[in-house]
Amino acid sequence: MKITMRTLSAGPAGILEAGKTYEVEDRFARALVGGGYAVPAGKPIPAAAPAIEVPAEVETAVAAPAPEKAVSPRGKALKGRSRKG
Repeated sequence: MKITMRTLSAGPAGILEAGKTYEVEDRFARALVGGGYAVPAGKPIPAAAPAIEVPAEVETAVAAPAPEKAVSPRGKALKGRSRKG
């Protein structure tokens, strides 16, 4: 069956370039046409679907800062003593 590729197809059997017409096995041709990767030869290639529009602003979440915790001073038990030896 003759098909015209809409997209590039590459695999162990070879490369099929977009926009070119090829003679391939019927089973392979049906798979490509069914997946939208090709159209039967002689039929016009439909226009590609429009790209999805991405919003300019992206919403993000911000966590509140963690509250401060009271911590006892280090070495309180050594008060009045030297820390060395």
